[in-house]
Amino acid sequence: MARKRAPLDTCKQALQVKQRLGEEPPGWKRERLQAVQLGLQGELNLAAIAAAIGRSRATIQTWFDAFRSGGVDQLLSKERDRVRPVC
Repeated sequence: MARKRAPLDTCKQALQVKQRLGEEPPGWKRERLQAVQLGLQGELNLAAIAAAIGRSRATIQTWFDAFRSGGVDQLLSKERDRVRPVC
């Protein structure tokens, strides 16, 4: 049995993801926002999102974990060792 999915939008920032996605030029930030947007839509599983973005499943999971723990700011931060409060 698969483990239950944890809610992705714990910080209630789905609207912010959509807005930033429309403003962000191509690059690593846009790629992360696209992955989270696909996850927020809830139609694709982790493996399908990874295939659509062109990254590994583990990478997408890492991005989702960052978004869950600190929202858009944590998702787009390159400082992975710094602990940020949950939303």
